[in-house]
Amino acid sequence: MEEKNQVGDPWSGQNSQGGNPPSVPAGKGQPPNTKQDDSGLSARTMKSDTQSIGESGGGAPTPYTPQPRPEPKPSEQPKKPQGSGSGGSFQPPNITPTPTPPEPPKLGGEKLHSPKKSNKGLFIGIITAIVVIGIAAVVYFFIVPLVMDDGEETPETTPPAQEEPQEEQEENNQDNPEEGIGNLEETDTPEKETVDLSSIYTHEVHASFFENPADISMDVTLLEFTPAEIQGKLVFNPTENPLLREIVLKTSENKPITLQQMGSMTAPDFFTAQFTDYFQEDFTLFTYTNTSGTWMGFVAQLKDDVEAGSVQSQMSSLQSSPNLENFFVEEPGEIGVWEDGSVKEYPTSLVEFSEAGATFSYTWFDRYLVISTNLDGAAQAATYLGY
Repeated sequence: MEEKNQVGDPWSGQNSQGGNPPSVPAGKGQPPNTKQDDSGLSARTMKSDTQSIGESGGGAPTPYTPQPRPEPKPSEQPKKPQGSGSGGSFQPPNITPTPTPPEPPKLGGEKLHSPKKSNKGLFIGIITAIVVIGIAAVVYFFIVPLVMDDGEETPETTPPAQEEPQEEQEENNQDNPEEGIGNLEETDTPEKETVDLSSIYTHEVHASFFENPADISMDVTLLEFTPAEIQGKLVFNPTENPLLREIVLKTSENKPITLQQMGSMTAPDFFTAQFTDYFQEDFTLFTYTNTSGTWMGFVAQLKDDVEAGSVQSQMSSLQSSPNLENFFVEEPGEIGVWEDGSVKEYPTSLVEFSEAGATFSYTWFDRYLVISTNLDGAAQAATYLGY
């Protein structure tokens, strides 16, 4: 387009720079018989053109007849020429979009539906199995026993078997009413003889009277200050080789009890506070175990300022005490008659009980009082005292 503007139109009579058209020599490219007007411009006519074409050997011009434009097909759209910039705007062809075919179903979808069918079938199978098992259990545990009970009568042997021992036990209790009474007496006795814990007589340090150490020495803590508590703590199995144990009775505060406390638990009618005041607070408790059982005893020592004869004369009151059985660890049986005897050539007073080996005695070894429930145990205690 820039070249057109520079060259200009050769037929316009002016060039692009506004000058006059170039002069054409006569006879070269200029048809003859042209007329010129006063302004110097020549005019061409149809006649002059025809005459010029004939002179040059050409034929007469044929008029142009325009042909009709073929109609476009329905499927095709006529193309519009593009504008040169100053003409109309470009219109894109109207193309109908081809419809996208629907996608085929994926195989994965089919696989997802198949497990649902199988899970449903498995679930139904499990439910069916549970129902069948439940029905079988009901039939086995409920219906079958009912049918068997209707068909066969079960002999009633169990209830009488359970009632017979109870009846026999009641009859035995009626035949031996002393057993029940004895149990009541045993439970009542400790309650009567229970000592108030605030009045327990203790001292700080225990010192044994034995010059030779005992075979076994041990501490025993009392939860209750009763003869039954002492007896339960001092039961040992019989032995072929005799053993002498020294026992230290203590409270829950780990304090040894005194002779006055020991006497108030065993024979409070004899070991009064006035009588125990003749002796030292500390004492030595022992047990002697042989083939016959275990026998308890203890050793008390007179105070230095106490006359031995006056105290020895008061010992006869012990023979009439009703609490001598409290000195025994095991049941001694029926009491016999008091008599005189000797232990290691020292005079002693003793009384035998019906059980073998059960002999209560008290013996004076100078200023030591030895009380024992077995004669061999008394002799062994005297040996450990140095006699």
